Amino acid sequence: MGLIQDCAGNIQTFQDRNCEIPINDSIRYIDNFLEMKSFMFRNLKRKLFFYDEAMKNAPSKKAMTLLNSEWQRVIPELSKGKTHLFAFTQEESMTEKIFMHRTFNVAHWEKVRLPPSNPQYRKLVKVSSKLLRETYQFRNVKRTNVFFNPYLSAIWTMEPNKKDSLIENSLELKVTHEYMSGLSFSQIKDKHPEIIWNKQVQRLIRSGLKSLFHLCQVTEDSRGTIPSENGHKNL
Repeated sequence: MGLIQDCAGNIQTFQDRNCEIPINDSIRYIDNFLEMKSFMFRNLKRKLFFYDEAMKNAPSKKAMTLLNSEWQRVIPELSKGKTHLFAFTQEESMTEKIFMHRTFNVAHWEKVRLPPSNPQYRKLVKVSSKLLRETYQFRNVKRTNVFFNPYLSAIWTMEPNKKDSLIENSLELKVTHEYMSGLSFSQIKDKHPEIIWNKQVQRLIRSGLKSLFHLCQVTEDSRGTIPSENGHKNL
């Protein structure tokens, strides 16, 4: 229908029914905030992001976790990146409240629970929205033709586990690297067809620099030691 031009999610899709050959052209696989932000602002197209296991990856707790606090910053930016977020959860009350906030929660999709003997078992979906005057029901919803393993845990992280291939997977870091190598805004724009304006290049470089500073941030685990007369001390 042309409503969505690009799609991604933390659900790995496959070419075969046995889920042995990964594929990324139908639904791009993203499992971390760094690559998601790059996906959000890579172009002006309307995008869709599937966030599976929202209850497990962003649970509702009184003590704010690092992942939950990052969602507080990302979700208000979704509209600027023309990105729609679908958060899948088994229980609303146990999921991070920012997903359910009335400012950002435009629509609510619910799979109606029916006994297996019912002809509409796993085929009935109820949709309600503040933009709609009434609640609608979709019957005979067909199974997806996208192959994925529903038993694989969709683990969400702050940044990619494989930092060696980070620049290749992140447009913002790729653009930042090209700018640091001497390319101008116009040259970078001509190199990437998804970039339309020079101002997008500037925005990507700013985001890329923030990501690099985040990656270079010293933590207790990464902090080194230097020798001293009495032994070692932290750098």
